Amino acid sequence: MNRSRWIAVATMVSCGMSALALAQDAGVNRDADHQALRQLRVDVMKAVSSQDMTALGKFFAREFVLTAVDQTVVTNREGMAAYYTLMFKKEDAPIAKMEVTGEADVLTRFTDANTGYCYGSALATYTLKDKSVVKLRERWTGVVVKEDGAWKIAAVHIGVNFLDNPVIRYRSMSGWKKLAVWLHLSEAPLD
Repeated sequence: MNRSRWIAVATMVSCGMSALALAQDAGVNRDADHQALRQLRVDVMKAVSSQDMTALGKFFAREFVLTAVDQTVVTNREGMAAYYTLMFKKEDAPIAKMEVTGEADVLTRFTDANTGYCYGSALATYTLKDKSVVKLRERWTGVVVKEDGAWKIAAVHIGVNFLDNPVIRYRSMSGWKKLAVWLHLSEAPLD
């Protein structure tokens, strides 16, 4: 056999072995992992909704990246605390309160025994400092890793439809309609 045929055979064998490994991994029972990851999602939403940054920080891996809905990037717990202060606690902070509910679109897809990714949707309800309420439909993608026997968030990116959301609809309203919304005479478009 010439060299190119050996390479072709070796490539086919390698691909076959990879497919076999993936098929064997597909047969692994991951029910306990999926249950733990569902609980992680519930716990994260609870910490965000109660603005408990200490609890929230515990759900992230030692090394992580969080891209928030406003596209701010946070890579450590100190940055998470600073972002929280900026958005909720400073005198000129825009948000008084935030509550979030969310679901995964798929079961976590494991890339190996200790790593997986998932994606889904969320509804975030923001109470602004002026008492107006804005509800944003968000999409998220996350990467999880198992550290010290527990699933943690290694990366999460949160985004909104920048072409269709209540902030854009509000900005495009006439002055009178904005006044009606501000006076709570009209529900649109903040929900």
